[in-house]
Amino acid sequence: MGSIKNVLGPTGRFECLGCTHDPDTAIALLLTKQPDLIFMNVDSIFKNPFNWITELRLYNIPLPRVIALSRTREKAYPAIKHQCFDYLLCPPSAPDILKAALKFRKGAHNHMRHPLLCIHSYRDYRYLDTGEILFLKGDNTNTDFHMAGGSVIGGFDTLKTFGDLLPAHFLRIHKSYIINSHYVERIHYGKTRCYLKDHPLPIPFTRTFIKNIDTIQARLLKFAL
Repeated sequence: MGSIKNVLGPTGRFECLGCTHDPDTAIALLLTKQPDLIFMNVDSIFKNPFNWITELRLYNIPLPRVIALSRTREKAYPAIKHQCFDYLLCPPSAPDILKAALKFRKGAHNHMRHPLLCIHSYRDYRYLDTGEILFLKGDNTNTDFHMAGGSVIGGFDTLKTFGDLLPAHFLRIHKSYIINSHYVERIHYGKTRCYLKDHPLPIPFTRTFIKNIDTIQARLLKFAL
């Protein structure tokens, strides 16, 4: 990462807050420094780099944007799926580093902390901030989006179709429900219910999707006091 620091430092527009090869140190830097932008080698630094990126969304901090670095183009699609801001081939050239960083600074996408989901019917197009979606409830070929503000918005497609479009932290826990795992605040295994912030009623889960519940539980336990 020295070359990145050497390229961006002299511009006076960027400050390096830390550099590490250790996941625990990276978490500490994120929580204490709260950077806006991360350059991340997705080939070798972390065992499961894209899972690590997904876990960032469990923290109660502004989400940094990630520029992925790789020696090949093979991980470009997973990078896009996990909402990386940009993807550079290693070793990145000085112009490529600078262009990516300046694009971020200019705010080409930075004004949007969460991607938008388009739902439409005929010529009616509606765009939902995925960060405001609490959960989805499917009913045959229709899906209702329950939003953080309490509103419910209907979509004319199947739960699976929308689930395939959403970011990786949206997990299916029931044949009729997909939840935004960022909002989970309680999991009751005995009653097979989970509870979401900003929503008064529990959401049921089934044994069919217990692995997704276990994934959420493991992530929350990892960062709980």
